[in-house]
Amino acid sequence: MGKLDDLKKNATLFGMLLKFSIKEQTDENILFYFDKGNMAGIYPKYIKSGAPKEINIAAPLRTELTAAFTAKDEAAFKVAQEKARVAIAKLSEQIIDRFKASNEYKFMLARTAAEQNAAKAMKVLGISAKGKDLLLDGIAYLAIGKKTDSAKQLTALAKQEKLNDNAEAIMKSLKAAGLL
Repeated sequence: MGKLDDLKKNATLFGMLLKFSIKEQTDENILFYFDKGNMAGIYPKYIKSGAPKEINIAAPLRTELTAAFTAKDEAAFKVAQEKARVAIAKLSEQIIDRFKASNEYKFMLARTAAEQNAAKAMKVLGISAKGKDLLLDGIAYLAIGKKTDSAKQLTALAKQEKLNDNAEAIMKSLKAAGLL
């Protein structure tokens, strides 16, 4: 169907999208889209007025789903459910666009990029594998413009690795090596 299906292929990214959508209070759309349950489970959870994860669909479509549920017509429900999935997929594109504009997504991209040069950065700084995550987080925060968060990570790295350098000196070393 598109963007949602593509994102689900990457478990880490999909988990981040779900976490983002929970924070945004739009997770019901994504949960509904992927729910493979039957009519008896889906209707009270997503379709019924006041449902715990009520999705935002057009009234005629909700009426169609309700009529199929009331008539216990599983085939008609599946047809209407597919229409609802298409509508939710379109709505979810907006959620995905907001997610891709979020700091969480930008951080993940920056951290992934930093991982490509992790071995070189660790060698430049003389740190062990134990400090890798702090280093990558520090680089990623810097890449997305969060200098204070970067400094916290790099300061923790210096302390953990017992480096004489402070966060600013670490940044300078990484920059001189072409890693920032």
